[in-house]
Amino acid sequence: MIKSWSRRSSPYSLVVFQTGFIAGDPTILGWTTFAFYLVVAFLCLRNKTRKREASDSRPANRAWGWHALSYSLLGLNKQLDLQTSINAFGRQLTGAIGWYEHRRELQTVFCVAVLFLTGVYLLRNVRGVNRFMRDKPLLAIGDALVAAYLLIRTISIEHADERLIGIDLEKIPDLWLLEVGGLATFTSGLIRNALKQGLHQEP
Repeated sequence: MIKSWSRRSSPYSLVVFQTGFIAGDPTILGWTTFAFYLVVAFLCLRNKTRKREASDSRPANRAWGWHALSYSLLGLNKQLDLQTSINAFGRQLTGAIGWYEHRRELQTVFCVAVLFLTGVYLLRNVRGVNRFMRDKPLLAIGDALVAAYLLIRTISIEHADERLIGIDLEKIPDLWLLEVGGLATFTSGLIRNALKQGLHQEP
């Protein structure tokens, strides 16, 4: 049986086979972004392998590994839609322990905690972040754009953004450009670095 799935009305909707799996974003744009994440993850893993063969510093090698893992998980989550399952589990859990009427307050606390931990991480690694931005600006910009998209999606869970800042961030037009633009910028940075290394290696 064939059925059209679309979480939102979109001109990019695909017709997919009905099986036990329903993609989180079953649109051409969704599947393209999913593939983009996996391509970026593969390129990061390839860089990690090359750095290891070249006996580069361990921190740089580890950074490529974390990038490969992070972008792989983000790509899988794009279609597995894990945050929806986690959100549903959270509603069931708060209902089971009698905190359901306070779920919005708990969601607000969670969003504030995510923002706080992000800030702490950046402050603790400010030197590394500055060096990364100086040495690999396109990669840093790509990371920042994807991270901004993820933060917006995180604090938009159950309209927590409206309670925190009084704005529905998911109503920002063409929000997907932030995510896809970040991936495209990161990829262009990888290509630029590869071309630079190729020129340096020429006799």
